[in-house]
Amino acid sequence: DGVNINRNFDFDFIHDVKHPCKPNYQGLKPFSERESIAIRDVVQQYQPLAAMSYHAWATNEENPVIMYPYASDFEHTMPTEDLERFKSWGETLLGGDAERAA
Repeated sequence: DGVNINRNFDFDFIHDVKHPCKPNYQGLKPFSERESIAIRDVVQQYQPLAAMSYHAWATNEENPVIMYPYASDFEHTMPTEDLERFKSWGETLLGGDAERAA
């Protein structure tokens, strides 16, 4: 139905894209899609300490990137130790390129 699953979660949800044919359409409400419900349920059941998501949309094999949540107005309050750990993982995944891991 055109919902961008990356935007269908109950975090900084803003229903600003009204047309389901637009690439950033987030759905009518958070967790309106089976896929986002499944991810929510797994996270609630297993309560992981961390998760990392790799998106290929803005990348190619020669220039992969790892990004913070797109278009989020949320003030990033990740503890410094966790932030450094994520940056290190990202740098490792990107073959040692700290510029693309931040």
